[in-house]
Amino acid sequence: MKHFSSLLLFSACAFLTTVTTLQGQTATVLSHSVIVATPPDATHFEKAIGNFTSTTYPSFFLGTGGTGNGYIYDTQTGKSFSVMPDNYYERSRTFTYPGDKYAGVIVGLNTSIGWLENPLNWGGSLCGGWGFQTINPNFNGHTLKLADIDGDGKLDVLASGIEYPSPRSTGFISFQNNYNSWPMGSIVPPAGDSIDVLGISGVSGGARTNIVACNSSNNSLYWYQNPGGSAARGSGWTAHLLASTVNGSQPACNEGVPLASLNVGNRDIVIVASGESDPVDAWVAGLGYFDPGSTPDNLWTFHELDSTYIDVHEIAVDTLNGTPFFTIGEQEQASSICNREGLNDHGSSYSGCRVAIFPWNGSGFNAPTLASNLGIHNQTLYQLNGVEYSNP
Repeated sequence: MKHFSSLLLFSACAFLTTVTTLQGQTATVLSHSVIVATPPDATHFEKAIGNFTSTTYPSFFLGTGGTGNGYIYDTQTGKSFSVMPDNYYERSRTFTYPGDKYAGVIVGLNTSIGWLENPLNWGGSLCGGWGFQTINPNFNGHTLKLADIDGDGKLDVLASGIEYPSPRSTGFISFQNNYNSWPMGSIVPPAGDSIDVLGISGVSGGARTNIVACNSSNNSLYWYQNPGGSAARGSGWTAHLLASTVNGSQPACNEGVPLASLNVGNRDIVIVASGESDPVDAWVAGLGYFDPGSTPDNLWTFHELDSTYIDVHEIAVDTLNGTPFFTIGEQEQASSICNREGLNDHGSSYSGCRVAIFPWNGSGFNAPTLASNLGIHNQTLYQLNGVEYSNP
């Protein structure tokens, strides 16, 4: 049921724009289409995909990372609906409150995190104003993940540390109590740019409620064990060293590496890539994954996939028709083909940016399917009616 007690409504129609076509390209993977779209304003880089305007067709949420208006781009009609003024920072996630028909968006703002509430859920119009509810008024986050961390059936917000309010603050969880209540609970040690949830064999039935992050104080990867239930809201999380080095001596991670966990059937692995500020502080392994095998309490085994990957900002994972996979993209500043500044820090190894899809074959990853050479910043994956959509 809709509650209006804490909403600030923003008019949408004043910023209404239209475009005539959806420009982009389509690649086929796992017998489904993955849409790689170029929205009307390519400088918008905060993105989510969801059933914002239709239950049968996806639309995109886009924001500009600090300036301009966030808006919903309806890929079916080519119309854009402004949903809120500026102050977006980095990431956004599709969020549907139980009982709602249409999705809203969890967004990271410059100094906080909030929830954009879709007016279609209470009989309103996309032109009639989106609700906004502050989730965490004092912290923002570079990476946002939604998961039921405390096992109460409600999605909580997990965030990595970021420059506000202080350089690389600790990660945190805002727990959802009810529609209007999201108190901040557990604090995670320094988490660099990225953070994710993962399942661990023998811990809470393998539920994906534990946390993995890079502790940039020693450039080591850790997984943090969820104490379970309401205790997850406290400080009783146990740190387990996942890896301190790769290739014998290089650090297992650094502050800027993006990471993601992926369930590959009987365990979760952790995928890590060289970060967006590389090659200045490049993570030497480029792109690879850590596998716990059957002993997650011991150091995990590293598998290198491609050491030439650089300038990666986000890794997106999903499972389609039983096949786990991840997509990864190098940013537009990674080569002269897609960089206004004319840089090419790949050297002779590769001449363009890559957006690639890596499917799991049961024992490792197949050779990637190249989806684009245009470069990306953020990316998300979303399934609707059996089709996988990507929004790099």
